[in-house]
Amino acid sequence: MKKIALILCALFASLSVQPVFAQQEKKSVASTIGSYDELKELIQSMAMKLRTKAKVRLEKGFKSRNTAFKNLNRNIYFNYATGYSYRWRTDSPYISFDLTLADNAVLYAAYRNPQLRARLNARELQSLEAAEACVARAVQPGMSRREIIRALHDEVAAICEYDHGNWRNQSCVSVFVRGKGACGAYTRVLWLLLAMNDIRSHVIQGSEKRGGPHCWNLVEFDENEWYHVDVTWDDQKPVSHHYFGLTDAQIKKDHRWDMKSYPRTPR
Repeated sequence: MKKIALILCALFASLSVQPVFAQQEKKSVASTIGSYDELKELIQSMAMKLRTKAKVRLEKGFKSRNTAFKNLNRNIYFNYATGYSYRWRTDSPYISFDLTLADNAVLYAAYRNPQLRARLNARELQSLEAAEACVARAVQPGMSRREIIRALHDEVAAICEYDHGNWRNQSCVSVFVRGKGACGAYTRVLWLLLAMNDIRSHVIQGSEKRGGPHCWNLVEFDENEWYHVDVTWDDQKPVSHHYFGLTDAQIKKDHRWDMKSYPRTPR
């Protein structure tokens, strides 16, 4: 009998994310990749087309199939997916790769490509329309990039209430539909609104200084200049900006993350 290897991995071992119900393309896409940058590009391309399956052939950039996906539990896929699995047959050079898409990526894909809106369910469509309304309300002509980031930060704080009754609620759809979510929800909503304004950001899955899991954003304020933004902790009355535009040195006083996996901020 031919041997089959199977490995399952998931984002947020201690957190749960609301499932994504968009009609996702299940047809496998064959690709040859030789580096983690190419793997990241593949995942982004799959997400933007709502594709969840791929066949991957690894080249010399990877030592072996056993170690090829070791670094996926970092910034390579956090922006677009909440989990993945992969498997292979010993008689085949290909790895079968499956993604569980994050709802922020699904909404952004439909925003970029209106033809994909037909594949959204009612809650997702409602969420996308709410996200568009947020951008229209917060972003005004003539704003600088920093002003846009700050306005969207304030908008997320205004529309979201921390879900103390369910800290596992990490869904940005829940924010747009129910007005509630935990740190992952805040983070993914801000990622979406920034992306809709052509501003890059990363979803950081780390922890607060006491060790509890926590999420926040790393945002590109200027070309290749990144700063931390934690909307969850800034959601005060009135809204705070204590965790807006922080450097690594400033935020690491009470946040922990794998610094090697993300762009570094100015000192």
